[in-house]
Amino acid sequence: MKIFKEISIILSISVVSQILVFTFRFPISASVTGIIILFILLMTKIIKEDDIKDTADFLSHNLIFFYIPAAVAIIEEYHYIKKDIIPFIIICVFCTIIIMVSTSITAQICTEIKEHER
Repeated sequence: MKIFKEISIILSISVVSQILVFTFRFPISASVTGIIILFILLMTKIIKEDDIKDTADFLSHNLIFFYIPAAVAIIEEYHYIKKDIIPFIIICVFCTIIIMVSTSITAQICTEIKEHER
């Protein structure tokens, strides 16, 4: 029953973010809006970390499954990007580096905030 509650919380936030983006025509995607909403709810302690921990752990440990559809789409549409494969790879590597750096900085800041609260 706990897993059902956790999934319900995450899906509810996702639905709310979809509605907000559709209604107010936000310039950012619903998934990013949902992450922002979840972050705000966690920081204000409206939702506690334990309320979604097991499902969040499961999803983060199985992230590879979320990349399979994108990889299959790239393989299927390879003929469109074949002529621009070098710039495509350079952009992917560059974006990966940016994501890795920004994630590590964010994790470091969050760790420092958490240690400061103790």
